[in-house]
Amino acid sequence: MKKIFWLLICMLILFSGCQTTQSKAYDFDDSDDPVEYEEDEFPEWLKTIRRTEIVFAGSIPITLMVSSLAFTLYDNISGNE
Repeated sequence: MKKIFWLLICMLILFSGCQTTQSKAYDFDDSDDPVEYEEDEFPEWLKTIRRTEIVFAGSIPITLMVSSLAFTLYDNISGNE
C-alpha cells in the first residue's frame, strides 16, 4: 500500500508540470514584451526601503563571519574549549 501511495505521489509530481503545445504559455507576440519602468513609477520612500533591504541582506554574510571569528578568538585567548 505504501509503495502504491509513493508511486502515485511521484507520478503526480512528475506529470504535474507537463503542458501541451496548445497552451497559452507558448503563444508569443509583441504585446507580452516587458516595458521599461518610468522615472516616477515608484515613490522615493519605497526606493529607500529597497536600498536598505539590499544593504542589510548584503551585510549578513560579512557580519556572521566577523562575529564568528571574534567569538572563536575570544574562546582561544581566554582558554575555554
